[in-house]
Amino acid sequence: MSYYTQFSGSFTTPSAIPLEVKAAIDSLYNDGGNDEATIKWPRGIRVPEGSAYSPWCIVNSELKFVDDIGSHNHNYYYVEWLCQIIQHFLHPNGIKISGSVKWQGDDPRDHGEIRVKDNVVAISCASEDQADFIEQCNAEVLSTATLNEYDELEDWLEMSIADMTLDDEDLD
Repeated sequence: MSYYTQFSGSFTTPSAIPLEVKAAIDSLYNDGGNDEATIKWPRGIRVPEGSAYSPWCIVNSELKFVDDIGSHNHNYYYVEWLCQIIQHFLHPNGIKISGSVKWQGDDPRDHGEIRVKDNVVAISCASEDQADFIEQCNAEVLSTATLNEYDELEDWLEMSIADMTLDDEDLD
């Protein structure tokens, strides 16, 4: 029996994503047909154990979760891959994304939301591994922010986490 997780939403950027950045991000995505051992990963990418490909692609200047393996998603590392894309491709090229992606699994308790503002990531519920990826990603993004940007993003992050925590409590 398969488990189904539905995703909705995307992350957008106010400007076009350069073709070379789009190509690099899209190269991380694959249909699952390649053996992980044959894939050549860009330097510095931390491939989440058990996940041979990224589920994110650029579609019309939006970073979207793509599930073309039929109606069943088999990649549970969407947060880790999102952080890798921000750290290694978007942030170093001065590209900022913002937006929200929600998910709902077959189990009513399996739901949540990923929010991004100017490459800073917040998630409604995170595993220990996800929290590690998010912390590293946010630290890198915030380390290059101006003082005003830093304060604004820290406030946004705190409010987003509190807001998503309240939403989760309402559903339980």
